[in-house]
Amino acid sequence: MDLLTLYEILSEILPFTIFLLIINLIYKHKIDVKTNILLILFALYIIGVFYFTGSGTIWDGLFKNFEIRFDQINLVPFKNQINILEYILNIILFIPFGFLTPFICKKELNLCKIIIKVFSFSLLIELSQLLNNRSFDINDLILNTLGAVIGYVLFKLCKKILN
Repeated sequence: MDLLTLYEILSEILPFTIFLLIINLIYKHKIDVKTNILLILFALYIIGVFYFTGSGTIWDGLFKNFEIRFDQINLVPFKNQINILEYILNIILFIPFGFLTPFICKKELNLCKIIIKVFSFSLLIELSQLLNNRSFDINDLILNTLGAVIGYVLFKLCKKILN
């Protein structure tokens, strides 16, 4: 890990951690230590997803004058050459989303709610990639959602085994 990457991670996670500390002080430690650790891990995971997916920013859009070409958008599932490694990596990248989300949300989540959450998050990533000359690919939405579903199933299996 180079110094610039470390700086990026710290500049994103440090404000989040300070925010958590302030919330804990306001609510007088009603949020337990386990939940705080899980929130920080989840924040690190989300930062990692943004980093590895090459998500675009408003700055990228301003730099490009928000020009989006239609050849950057694939709305037909699996029409291009199949890249098994890329597909597997997309699935693996989102397994933690499905596994960690039920720990963080205090309400009981069902599979449908997990699918809505991960699909929305994945859609945000895909749309943001249009801001930095990357592409929007329906395959990524499908595979990311599948990864989170696998993570949720693993969560349910772990919960059943531990209970």
